[in-house]
Amino acid sequence: MTLECVICISKSYYIVEYECKHTVCISCGVRLLKLYENTDCPLCKQKSKIFCIKNLRSKIKENIREEDIVYQNEDCRNKCYNLLLHKCKKCHLILKNTYELRSHYRETHAFLLCFECTDNKKQFWFEHELYSVSTLRHHKNGKLNESGFKGHIYCPFCNIYLYDEISAKQHCNQFHLSCTICDILGYKNRYYNNFGDLELHFKNGHYCCTYQYCINIKAYAFPYKTELLEHLLKFHKQSTKLSDIQSYKSCTVPFFDPYYLSSQNNIKSYVLNNPAINFSTNEFASNITKKDLPNFLDRSKILEMKRKQSIRSSIIKRLIVKNQDEVIEIIEKIINKRLSVKDGCSDLKLLMNETILLKLLKELYFEDVQIEMTAYYKILEKQIKFPKFESKSVDTRTNSVRQPEKKVGFKIIELKSTKKK
Repeated sequence: MTLECVICISKSYYIVEYECKHTVCISCGVRLLKLYENTDCPLCKQKSKIFCIKNLRSKIKENIREEDIVYQNEDCRNKCYNLLLHKCKKCHLILKNTYELRSHYRETHAFLLCFECTDNKKQFWFEHELYSVSTLRHHKNGKLNESGFKGHIYCPFCNIYLYDEISAKQHCNQFHLSCTICDILGYKNRYYNNFGDLELHFKNGHYCCTYQYCINIKAYAFPYKTELLEHLLKFHKQSTKLSDIQSYKSCTVPFFDPYYLSSQNNIKSYVLNNPAINFSTNEFASNITKKDLPNFLDRSKILEMKRKQSIRSSIIKRLIVKNQDEVIEIIEKIINKRLSVKDGCSDLKLLMNETILLKLLKELYFEDVQIEMTAYYKILEKQIKFPKFESKSVDTRTNSVRQPEKKVGFKIIELKSTKKK
């Protein structure tokens, strides 16, 4: 009698049974329990406190319990222990830990284990891949065409490899600095080695305020000329023009993108290395420039759209204290014509007073619906400045029931003199 595992689709007569009575093969069960430390059933996600490891071909029942695992007999326990050993694939020598296993492979068999794989992949001893010096380098760079593996992520600043993009992202957040200005402009996940490199990038790649106070508090870089101009006028009272602000130069400070391997490099290598694609590089580039791309693929249009959204967001946050996200959402719906101007302004009235609404509509640019918004602005301004007054006169004809008249009279009150003691 054998069981077909629902996870790996292999047949086995050694099984792991959960409290919910669902079963998997011993390899998948022990991997989940011991390596991943996951006690949830892979089928129904119910947590289990006791797990049974059984042999479907054996009738011997000893019920050996160790912590939260009950082994049917000694054979089941030995099978489980064998999976968790640090054993050599070549000579079956048992070592104490992964470090000794790496040393044994290197010194005895002239093979190498990948540090990143052994530290992060949840593998048993017989699943480790062995490499030579040259093949290990190709493995880390993803050049061995291993199924489902693109290569490890190399950090040029620390000269180390990270297991995957998630590990590289965590490493960058811990040891390096990201440029939030580039993030606003749409250039995601750009990390610089240290703050010195980041400052150099700010000065070469963005618009910077030169006042010492802003430099000291490290709040002097802006993504757009208009934001720097607003900062100079508002905080430093400097009389300047937009044309006076110099455009930034091309930045050559090196940066590291932990997601570059999966997002761009694979596409580039596929196009350049695929023998089925035969083209001249110059002709290919010229065809792309002549061809009209749709808006959602044109990078320049995407960046321009994000720039306009950022300007609108900064204006809204300057004028409004509460409900900023709701206001931004309504404004974007009006601009994208998902909400009419009249209905959108009615929703905005509920989030702010009419005076602030007038200022907001006057400062924002509504692109394709600007003409319609200007016409509505004039109507709204007239309603606010010259409100209609309701008449308070009472129609005497409707008030047919007459109130009883009060009679004028007097009342005699007897005053008694107080008795003397």
